[in-house]
Amino acid sequence: MTRLNHKIVLFSLVSMVAFLVACGSDQPVPVATQTTVEQPVAVESVSENSELTAEGYPSPDGYPGPETQGTNPETLKRPEQWNQFPGSIAFSSDRISLSDVFILNGETGLLEKFPVNVAAYEPDWSPDCQKIGVTGATATNVFRLFIGDASGQNGSADIGTDNSENAFDYGLDWSPNGQIVAFHRLTPPKINICFADAATGEVLSCLPNVGYSNAMPAWSPDGTKFVFSSDRSGNYELYSANYPDDGNYTQLTNNPDLDYDPEYSPDGSKIVFSSRRTSHFDIYTINPDGSGEAQITSIGSDEKAPTWVGNSQIALVSDQTTNDEIYLVDAFGGPVTQLTKDHQLTFNLAMDSDPTWCGSN
Repeated sequence: MTRLNHKIVLFSLVSMVAFLVACGSDQPVPVATQTTVEQPVAVESVSENSELTAEGYPSPDGYPGPETQGTNPETLKRPEQWNQFPGSIAFSSDRISLSDVFILNGETGLLEKFPVNVAAYEPDWSPDCQKIGVTGATATNVFRLFIGDASGQNGSADIGTDNSENAFDYGLDWSPNGQIVAFHRLTPPKINICFADAATGEVLSCLPNVGYSNAMPAWSPDGTKFVFSSDRSGNYELYSANYPDDGNYTQLTNNPDLDYDPEYSPDGSKIVFSSRRTSHFDIYTINPDGSGEAQITSIGSDEKAPTWVGNSQIALVSDQTTNDEIYLVDAFGGPVTQLTKDHQLTFNLAMDSDPTWCGSN
């Protein structure tokens, strides 16, 4: 993937210092400890031999570059083989332009383009499946949050956050009541989680930011908690917190590897996430209290960006072929060791990523 411009490269390199590839591969021990962090924990400096993760997420540098755009003229053609699922999945793809959001109907297999007039990434459904929030790249490659009507009737609206030159807002996650969005705010060199009014765009609060990054927020189904990833202990681990934030954070994972992309299941019984425990990323689930970790994929390629499809299936992005495609796997029953066309939801030479599911078409 190419960088969007030199400015974002600089921001990305600084902000991703903490995303180091750990050497260990031991399985984590659930910790589920309550901590109130008052001072940041120092992060070890980066040596010349340290490997920065190429994924780039949650830095804007991870977005797909223009060299892969428009590789398949039949971008909206229904695949000959179709695996039905309930509801719809929205995802981002560079199959037409730099990046657009598409909506995949789980019943018919038909695709439609989400009508927003920006390069759109990282979609997230409103709880009623009527709107979609996206990360939008402006003409000057500044990342902002936009909300649009999924039917295309009402266009799109910038929810309005920080308009300063050096701030990037992206990675929106909609609260279950539809009134609040959580999102990333990158003000180099750190990433933080903020909350805004979904209707007005007014920023309501942000997590305390005292020397470490907080990223990838995802709400619990009842809206009283959120799970996120943070490098406050020197490595990106998963934490849960109450909303509104009261400063008490429950650490869910404890291992020397990267844990991120968390998302609660619709019934709140599990959290899915991606982790690089070996030389590649796999998908895992864990209980909300940090117990019961289970590995979902063990394929030998990178599987990332998981999203629940109901309470028993998970859509994910895999690079097992020459490009990223979206697949659907069972959440239970042991690790998936092979992804076949029976699992595949997208069939395209472009890059398909960032799936998000809503249970109503």
